[in-house]
Amino acid sequence: MVHRGFEAPTLADADYVTLERMARAARCDVLRMTTGAGSGHPGGALSSLDIFLLLFMGAALTPARDRLVISHGHTAAGVYAALAQAGYVAREDAVAQFRRCGTPFEGHVTSAVPGVEWSSGNLGQGLSVGCGMALACRFTGQAYHVYVVLGDGEHQKGQLAEAQRFAAHHGLANLTAVVDCNGLQATGATRDIMRQDIAAEYAVHGWQVLEVDGHDFNALYAALHQSRTANQPTAILARTVMGKGIACIEGQYAFHGQVLSPEACRAALETMEEGTEKWAGETPAIPGRTTELPLQIDTGTPRSYAADERVANRAALETIEEGTEKWAGETPAIPGRTGELPLQIDTGTPRSYAAGERVANRAACGQTLADLALLNPLVALDCDLGASVKLDLLAAVAPDRVIQCGIQEHHTASLAGGLAKSGVLTFFADFGVFAIGETYNQQRLNDINRTPVKLIATHCGLDVGEDGKTHQCIDYIGLFANLFGWRLIVPADANQTDRALRWMAGAPGPVALAMGRSALPVLTDPAGAARFAGDYRFEYGRADWLREGADAVIITCGTPAGRAVNAADRLRADGLAVGVLNISCPLALDRKALLRAAATGYLITYEDHHVRTGLGALVGALLAEESLPCAFRRLGITQYGASGPPDDLYRLQGLDVDSLIDQVRQLLEVAP
Repeated sequence: MVHRGFEAPTLADADYVTLERMARAARCDVLRMTTGAGSGHPGGALSSLDIFLLLFMGAALTPARDRLVISHGHTAAGVYAALAQAGYVAREDAVAQFRRCGTPFEGHVTSAVPGVEWSSGNLGQGLSVGCGMALACRFTGQAYHVYVVLGDGEHQKGQLAEAQRFAAHHGLANLTAVVDCNGLQATGATRDIMRQDIAAEYAVHGWQVLEVDGHDFNALYAALHQSRTANQPTAILARTVMGKGIACIEGQYAFHGQVLSPEACRAALETMEEGTEKWAGETPAIPGRTTELPLQIDTGTPRSYAADERVANRAALETIEEGTEKWAGETPAIPGRTGELPLQIDTGTPRSYAAGERVANRAACGQTLADLALLNPLVALDCDLGASVKLDLLAAVAPDRVIQCGIQEHHTASLAGGLAKSGVLTFFADFGVFAIGETYNQQRLNDINRTPVKLIATHCGLDVGEDGKTHQCIDYIGLFANLFGWRLIVPADANQTDRALRWMAGAPGPVALAMGRSALPVLTDPAGAARFAGDYRFEYGRADWLREGADAVIITCGTPAGRAVNAADRLRADGLAVGVLNISCPLALDRKALLRAAATGYLITYEDHHVRTGLGALVGALLAEESLPCAFRRLGITQYGASGPPDDLYRLQGLDVDSLIDQVRQLLEVAP
């Protein structure tokens, strides 16, 4: 029996024979999937298939299951075919449902399919995710190995170098990258498209590098066995052939994304199935074609399952394999979905900052994070900005909880996803322009994979001041509004920051906390008491009235909130009752509070965000949807900011207190 986890030094002869048989059947299924769907990527699916099959059959299940990340997700047909052979999914389902609307077998691998750890397709991110999963062992106490399968072409992505450096620097010996080196990509040979030396790249970054024949199960197995005992991360460069096993397409780059015609597929299947097990299921019709692939049935009567039956995938596989040689190893368990349920977090006792104090939200955030670290096994990722994002406060009390990632934001965003998905309370702190704008695609993948990442984005808005337009993140609300699962909090002062961070630590799913750089006044109520101190409890989606007023309402969020209160107080002194409504959760607008504000008949949104995509745009959409008849004006950033003190930048954009007061008067048509 094969030892799980590649513990034995060599592959048993009987299992080699079984793997060969499985691979042959799986290759037939790849053709059925791609030609049946009329689209797909058969070339890479076939070149990677032997790697997938050996990993799915040989990875360890106990004491803690190994992790497997497919980075080049376009090889989905090969992944699903291997999963079917390994018993994770029903073979007939994978073939019939591939790329069909409403089924889990999508064109790029998705974690909706049992056995798939990570939804992928955007090349270059998988190794970073694997780094996060491997690093998680140090904080969860588990012991498992992480395998990441990649294509050679995707190594043209710079994020791969970031991940390579990180893995070696942090000694992730429980990480193995297996690279499908078929030498071809969508438009030709990799050596012609972009010169690369993958072996040298891994070696120079401190990895053990092994080169093997990627279609030789014995060689692959031996390399995987060797990687388990290394004291450094391992890269296995598997030399493969695009389209392996299908003579008419082998070595042809066109079949990266081109499928066989029905006639060519039929001929290939007849050749492949000679002397081996035939497909026992119905081959799906090809959309838009009148010719269907012939059924290949001459081995008996297929079993039928009733419409209301529930049949385990393993049972279906056993049906397919009756009368044939079985895999000698243990049938794999279907991996659970880690990291989706909220962790049990002790949020501790909130801090309260007194009226009259000026405290930067980022400073309050750093202090709260340090408090939480004394109560919970959290980690925070830093991209060489610890003092600026206030992770130095955490490092002072728990230095081992701050993971230095260097100036590698793309890698770190994906790393955070892998860590969080593995059950580690993970914070990623960075400047907003890097944490959100630069890494938007990585955060999108974190969202698709439902990772409970906690993002701390500092230096947002014009408040960055002298750093200038390249560092002023003025589009974070709009960017997160494009993502379906992220929640966004924009706190108004240090007290609200403290309580919002404690809430998000225990919240499921990805949550971002966005703030500026400068010290802000602690907000007070009309009586002068700290508004968000004491017993105030943050609730996601609840708006807060900072001032009441029946004449008009200023709707604001984040850094400008104090200026809005200042303007309202000055207007009140002139006899105008102007309310201030603080929206700390712009992606979850408090409908009840906004309807109440709209009842005044005059609304003005006020933010240091791009005026077309921020709070004003979201509030305006709600007003339109509710058909609310009120005068409405949006104030926000209308051009890239200059370099200078924040007060000067607000003035240049017409967002200073005097300008806000003038805008309110104009809206009300009241002369000063």
